Amino acid sequence: MRSDKQKTDQLSEEESRLRYTTDNQLYEIVRSLPKEGKKLSEDERRILEVKYRIMEENRLRICQMHPEWPRTLEEAVIATIGLLDEEGKKTLLGLTEKELIRCHWALGRRIRNLFGMWTYNIDLLCSCGYSTASEAAIADEASMVIIKAVWKRLREMKGLPADYEE
Repeated sequence: MRSDKQKTDQLSEEESRLRYTTDNQLYEIVRSLPKEGKKLSEDERRILEVKYRIMEENRLRICQMHPEWPRTLEEAVIATIGLLDEEGKKTLLGLTEKELIRCHWALGRRIRNLFGMWTYNIDLLCSCGYSTASEAAIADEASMVIIKAVWKRLREMKGLPADYEE
């Protein structure tokens, strides 16, 4: 029988392989897109469709490996509040909406990494208002949507106005 560590190592190897393959396929798809004013031939279009389908299947398999990832904004808000200790909640509550950008590097990075927001957790990105995950900037922006929603929820829980500005 395999130990838990061996199972985790095997899962990590499989996930790493899938991520590498998916990233390369995305690069190939973007690289294969026609230049402005050019059209794809029928063969080129079919090849891109197959590459995209394989990439999407890999993305779904990666998501299945991570049932702990929140899939909706509401799930992400609940999970993020669970990540924060009392001091973190107090700090977040002390910020104005404009000051929330300060959370981008620490809390935002933690959210992006823990919730699979680097192109794989498309469901969460879409729930945050983004319909595509073709740019890394989307994960940054979506994590700020989550932070703002967490901030609002914490303010509601404390009976504070949800639109605190200075």
